[in-house]
Amino acid sequence: MLTKLKNSSIKLMIPVLLILVIIGSLLGMATPVLAVPSTDDAITNGANRLVAIQGPNSGLYPYNWEWVAGDGNFASPNLQGITASGLLAAYEKTGSAGYLSAAINAGNSLVTRYDGLTNDWAGRPYGTDVEFLVRLSEDTGNPTYATKATEYFNRIVVSKTAVQFVDYYVTNRKSLSGWDLASRIRAAWVTGYTTYANAIISELISRSSDWVNVSYGEWDYTTVSYASLLWAFSVTGYSGTEVAT
Repeated sequence: MLTKLKNSSIKLMIPVLLILVIIGSLLGMATPVLAVPSTDDAITNGANRLVAIQGPNSGLYPYNWEWVAGDGNFASPNLQGITASGLLAAYEKTGSAGYLSAAINAGNSLVTRYDGLTNDWAGRPYGTDVEFLVRLSEDTGNPTYATKATEYFNRIVVSKTAVQFVDYYVTNRKSLSGWDLASRIRAAWVTGYTTYANAIISELISRSSDWVNVSYGEWDYTTVSYASLLWAFSVTGYSGTEVAT
């Protein structure tokens, strides 16, 4: 039905467009051309927006980014590092110091947050936060952020073996566990826990029947889990041919 409607709409639009082109030609007007933003424009527009709506207190958690700008409801902490990564991407592309400054504010916020948590499983970091802090360290030349990232990820390593870690997510997150663990694989890799990263990959693949196409809530997140895992595999250089099928 939808296809038929689309086809009918296209058939109706064609003569209308032809008439407009003919009229434009008769009136000596150029056919209008739609302006498509360049990739660079999209990057700077997005980064400028993030800078503009970054919260007070120099970005200190929880005053970073709101779910809806201006509504006073600040986003879940699991979005902080991945959002700030967009600022680093913009800085790396443009060299704009303003983007790096905003990213540093977010990084300092993360350090403040994790330093205030217990040094165990309860204070474990989000993988995307760890990735961001390592990337921030590289972009600023400040090794402290990478050192902190390694310290925070170590809370996971000393709390659970890779097998236990995978079991925790597979049991609780089903088809979304691949998405969750992919960021932890990348985080483990960039903080030097390469053996742990590979062990997560191996265990997750061996447990594929427990999470692939197993709905979490009302949704099957297998596709997004696969996508994030492919990213993790590219980071780690994983060359196995079997990817949870």
